[in-house]
Amino acid sequence: MTTRRLYQGLVVWIVSWLSVGLSAQTRDVYSVEDVPNVQLIDSTRFVSDPNDAINEADEAALNQRIGHLRDSLDVEIAVVVLPAIDGDTYGSAREFANELFNTWGIGKKETDRGLLILLITNEDNREITFEVGYGLEGELTDGLCKLIQKRRMIPPMKEGRYGEGLLAGVEEVRKI
Repeated sequence: MTTRRLYQGLVVWIVSWLSVGLSAQTRDVYSVEDVPNVQLIDSTRFVSDPNDAINEADEAALNQRIGHLRDSLDVEIAVVVLPAIDGDTYGSAREFANELFNTWGIGKKETDRGLLILLITNEDNREITFEVGYGLEGELTDGLCKLIQKRRMIPPMKEGRYGEGLLAGVEEVRKI
């Protein structure tokens, strides 16, 4: 085999490998196992947005506010923004959120003060849901979560301002 053919083969292999890696990072449909847990990489990050639906400034603000809530109130919050979930595997966004919440173990075991905010951005099936740990259910009831979503989060999100809606939701949670 000539050096040139070896070089061409190596280039084709590298391009193929990179394209597989990039396509794995920007999926359209997610299962719980596919969602990157940013906390495992960087303990100051709380927003998993693998398809970059929110801008960097909003993500940084969310990470800062959620970090403050963790440090001051002992509440662990994760925000996950996905284009779509696997509808064949999960019956609803709520079911997906519950499984992800439990898989990641959001909230300390002793207090179970965890919250997962899941946003699905697909235009045909856009949805936001909260999964609340038992230690927060007295303060953050299902009815209150729906009210926060309806009044503070959904209006900016309808206009595509997902980061703004998520920040408003986290701010309301902080107030409670």
